[in-house]
Amino acid sequence: AFGSILNLVPLAESVVKLTAVCMECFREAAYTKRLGLEKEVEVIGGADKYHSVCR
Repeated sequence: AFGSILNLVPLAESVVKLTAVCMECFREAAYTKRLGLEKEVEVIGGADKYHSVCR
């Protein structure tokens, strides 16, 4: 999935890295944390299922 994107990076004039806001400490967040107790590998949902978090 990321292979084709990585091939484009050397050709780009600029790259903008977007981050969210950590829902626990309000710093920059680059990760998501699943809420709830579902056992499935993939769970479809929005803010009701996931929060953005930092390290």
